[in-house]
Amino acid sequence: MGTFLNDDSDHTPKYLGDFSQKHNSNIQTHSLRFQEPFTWEAASSSLELLTTLRGSDLLRVKGILNIEGRPVVIQGVQHIFHPPVTLDAWPSDDHTSRMVFITTGISAETIESIFKAVGAITKVG
Repeated sequence: MGTFLNDDSDHTPKYLGDFSQKHNSNIQTHSLRFQEPFTWEAASSSLELLTTLRGSDLLRVKGILNIEGRPVVIQGVQHIFHPPVTLDAWPSDDHTSRMVFITTGISAETIESIFKAVGAITKVG
């Protein structure tokens, strides 16, 4: 009689959940929040710098940004980003910028540092 989904030499059945062991252990998910609103220049420049330096390691980016008080949705994969969408209203009382990054080998601290550094450089006054 045959086995279902293979049976290796130690006769341990393989289930679909075992495929998770084959993923790269460098894949990380980071959820970041920024209290202060961004200018569009600061937000887009930060994403552009991150994409230029580590785009191939950005497996997924999505979020809602506070751009000078307005909610703007962003999403992208590696070097490709969809055009941002400005919402008519905030979906909740939470007006913080919040983004999720799924990356290969990029720490949350690195991402935060880029946004803070670019924000400081692009700040007027």
